[in-house]
Amino acid sequence: MRNVMLSLSRDRVLGFKEHPDFIKPELFEFNAIHEYLLHQPDSVDENVLKYLKNGTNLASHRGMDKDIFNDEKMILGTFSLYTDGYWIWHWYITYYYEHYRIALPFAFLQTAQNNHFMIPDFNEEQRRELVRQMKEIFVYGS
Repeated sequence: MRNVMLSLSRDRVLGFKEHPDFIKPELFEFNAIHEYLLHQPDSVDENVLKYLKNGTNLASHRGMDKDIFNDEKMILGTFSLYTDGYWIWHWYITYYYEHYRIALPFAFLQTAQNNHFMIPDFNEEQRRELVRQMKEIFVYGS
């Protein structure tokens, strides 16, 4: 098993200002949705999409939400957080990357590439540590 990084940080959470689906939105400096559309890639990178889809689930609460680009379309997800042990992303990042080719931060793409586009397999102890770190970020704001 390769060395797995377990270092979540408030600075490495991907989300939109327009989706306040977390406990303390004032703690995060998310970009507005239109900023994710400024530098759209020409196409969806299937390796990146697979990486996003295979993230380790940290928290879930299923529900329906409106597609922010199409009010008539509903999407499943509401509150789910995923990780690779270093970044955290909200459920909708994967959806909007796949359907609208939103631009993702270069640092995130670099992490995915450095991981050979494979999410690490976390053991039970590592998963508990990731959930603990996630709670620190989203509940306690550290």
